[in-house]
Amino acid sequence: MNKEKKNFPHSQFLRDLALSIIGTTISIILTFGTAHIITEREKRADGRQTAMMVIHDIEEYASAFNKMAKEEIENYNLTNYVMEHLDSLEKLSIDTLYSAAYFITNEGIDQYEIDDNIERTFQSTQDTWKNINTPSFIDEVRGYYYERRTLIKEMNHSTLFIPPIPYEELVQIAAKTWNKDFRENLEAFLREKLQLDEVRFYLARSRNREKELTERADQWKNKSERCKFLMGITDEELEQYLNTRKQHGSPLKDRQLIGQWRTIDDDPQLYDFRRNHTFSQTVIRTYPGDVYSGLIRVIIHISGRWEIKNDSLYRYYDKGRTLEIDHSGISYSLDMKDSVDRLLNEWNTYYDNDADAQKNWTHEDIIRAATLDPTGKKIELSWLGEDNQQQTSYFVKEK
Repeated sequence: MNKEKKNFPHSQFLRDLALSIIGTTISIILTFGTAHIITEREKRADGRQTAMMVIHDIEEYASAFNKMAKEEIENYNLTNYVMEHLDSLEKLSIDTLYSAAYFITNEGIDQYEIDDNIERTFQSTQDTWKNINTPSFIDEVRGYYYERRTLIKEMNHSTLFIPPIPYEELVQIAAKTWNKDFRENLEAFLREKLQLDEVRFYLARSRNREKELTERADQWKNKSERCKFLMGITDEELEQYLNTRKQHGSPLKDRQLIGQWRTIDDDPQLYDFRRNHTFSQTVIRTYPGDVYSGLIRVIIHISGRWEIKNDSLYRYYDKGRTLEIDHSGISYSLDMKDSVDRLLNEWNTYYDNDADAQKNWTHEDIIRAATLDPTGKKIELSWLGEDNQQQTSYFVKEK
């Protein structure tokens, strides 16, 4: 005899309700679980981006210190050469004399500065470190930034790195130009200063400075390699990251370049790129003075041809250049007239000689990455400068 099956009231409703609750719960778990996974993935990506930014910062300063070490050797050799020819300084170029004088002078302020924006980003919050989530990497980077701050402080206060002669003395030499020949004063300055014991001691320690800079650069380069190893970051990945940071526009096309542009620089430059692939370039340099108010402008005119290959801008400069001195924007008192006239004569002679020396000057300039912003009114130019350092400049559309 079969046992009769009992049907409880609302049993179907309860089953449906249970299934609904289970479904909702699974949906909530999936939703929040997926959101959590996405958030964690984004955090890891942010941490990796921060790590690459920091590694690049380390490599930049390693490269900068290597460059400073090379400049130390060059400046020492040049200054030592001047010291060996104190009895015939009149035979040396004025650029050589000034470079030697500048090498042994200090400006009385911190001569060595650092850009600590990336360090402050890295040190800003605990979340930054959590996103990186590699304690050994964090320790390496914290150690690097401590070393860098300590070294820069030492360089700004140690007699090893601070030249012994106040820069103000060299400024006073320049000020005497108005009533006596600048070169004669500069030669006298060098004959006196290069025989001082403290100057010779500073020069004798040049090898110590070069060694300190080179060793620290090597240490930081090794540290960047260790940081890449700890984070599993390849050179190719770092290069791709840097390229992504640099490229914010679209590759420049011929028709987009045609027109007049100006640079955003201390010494502004004006370009006129023409449809026939010729261009003119005007460089404007301004100079204040002690014996006049306003600015004297030195205007340099250059011409050439241009073309764009892929995303690179090529400029082929014609031989020679023309220069002009515009003093229409200055004013001075009557008792300064002779000094101003003498100054202008000196400048005219200098730039006439320069123009003559540059009459066969020609040059080929390659910008490896030229990109246009979305407005079409600004161009970013990127290229490798000295020691493969990334350089950037901008053109702004005039008309």
